[in-house]
Amino acid sequence: MSCPGGFAADLPGTVAAAGPSAESVLVVAERLSGVARDLDALRLQLCGLDSVDWNSAAAAVFRKSLAESEAEFAAAGRRVESAVAELGSYGARLRAAADSGAAADPGWPMNPGFTPAWGGTMGAGRGWPNF
Repeated sequence: MSCPGGFAADLPGTVAAAGPSAESVLVVAERLSGVARDLDALRLQLCGLDSVDWNSAAAAVFRKSLAESEAEFAAAGRRVESAVAELGSYGARLRAAADSGAAADPGWPMNPGFTPAWGGTMGAGRGWPNF
């Protein structure tokens, strides 16, 4: 997914053509973590509305709608937390690549030294059988 004019262009230390820096990715992860906390706080406030002493057909419909909204807030919070974890992992990989100077090395654990240009299988298996 490409987001022209997104965070990578606005944060210090980033080069738009080379992609975001580890620091900018981690800043976005921290911001999203705050969003997840805010979503959870709103979800808890919604849950508190269920304790209203109100008994009627409208109250039953309201409580059902409230439960659905709470579930949607919980699901949204989980998705945001998942994005935070993925961004954290990506930021850590960017930092490790920058620290090792191997930013262009995709890492081929199944076929060390062999990349697709050399007939490697892009990690899907060995290039040829072991003899």
